[in-house]
Amino acid sequence: MWSKGEEYCVMGTDDFRSRIFALGQRFHARLPGQLSELEATLATATADPAAVVSLRMALHAMAGNAPTLGFPQIGTEARRLEAVIAPAAEANRSLTDYEKRQVEDGLETLRALRDEQNETYS
Repeated sequence: MWSKGEEYCVMGTDDFRSRIFALGQRFHARLPGQLSELEATLATATADPAAVVSLRMALHAMAGNAPTLGFPQIGTEARRLEAVIAPAAEANRSLTDYEKRQVEDGLETLRALRDEQNETYS
């Protein structure tokens, strides 16, 4: 907690854990919507290079946030998918059908991983 006149934050371990858990709950609750948004963006990524860049940015954010909030496997899969589409994003081109199928399969994996966490974060 911040105390008046102090220049630093003193937070107990239990308070920190409960805040991280609450953030994890929020991440878990928002994940279905995020995955739906990724699917919608992916639908245009075979024709629109800008969609590939958006997809990469969203996967990059997920890959970074998920492990911090208690979802290391989701972070690993998001990072793998980011690597799949990185060449297309860097070349400013749309996805090939093969790349799109890989991402579709990966999004199914992300949904399954999210479902495995339902008891912990629901």
